[in-house]
Order: sequence, then C-alpha cells, then structure tokens
Amino acid sequence: MKAAALTPELLKAVMDDLWEVSAHELAVFGEITDLMTTQLKMAIVDDDGKPVCVFGANNGSSGMRTWFLASSSFPHHAHAVTRMLRRLLIEQSKEHNVRKIVTTSASDHPMAKNWFRLLGYRPDGVTDWKNGVAQRYVLEL
Repeated sequence: MKAAALTPELLKAVMDDLWEVSAHELAVFGEITDLMTTQLKMAIVDDDGKPVCVFGANNGSSGMRTWFLASSSFPHHAHAVTRMLRRLLIEQSKEHNVRKIVTTSASDHPMAKNWFRLLGYRPDGVTDWKNGVAQRYVLEL
C-alpha cells in the first residue's frame, strides 16, 4: 500500500467500484462537485496499483474540510488505510499549517464512529442534508 497523487483515472476506478458505504453517503449528500479541483487530493493504492480509496481537502476559514470515497476493496485494507490516513492527515496539516480538520459523514456502517475516533476525530454535532442526516467530526491538532 502506498499513497499516490489522485488522477482522473484513479477517481474513476473508485467510482466504478464504489464500496456500498461510500455509495450510501453519496446518496445522502446528493450531487458532488468536481473532486479533481480539490486543493489537496490523494489516493491510496494497493500493491497492484489499484485504488483502495481516494480523498481530498480544501483549506477554508473554519479549517480544512475533507472528503473520502472508498472502493469495494476498502474493508480488506481498512487497518492499513487507517494507519496511512492518520499519518497523512497529520503530515499534510503540518505542511499546510492547518490546526483543524472538519469532515461530515453520512455513513451507516456500525464501525464508522470508531473509525473516525481512530483517525483522531471527535463527534461535533449532527447536520441535515438533502437526503438524510450526517455526523460532523472535528480533528484538532
């Protein structure tokens, strides 16, 4: 497993093989904007170069806002991805002088809250979206 620059091809590969949890979140959030215009964008690929997940962030006035999409292979690589993602969040935050990272998740997976906790996030309220409710999480560095 390694981090890689996000390309349109890697994003398309994940979107074509989207994990059901990511598909559910997309349904709740509705239409997504052009993810390739995100300031920071990366992928985590397996040893064969296939994308396991793609993610990105935009630095704004209320902190860095993130997005994350996983392919169907994510559950098989979840532990390694979690360790890599945690490290990348810290590294990129220092590099971009970010003290706060905010993300919103509509995941209905039973381990979602635990996963965000392992990444260092804390729950920070619930927000309504077009097609459902999502949990807001904050990581302060």
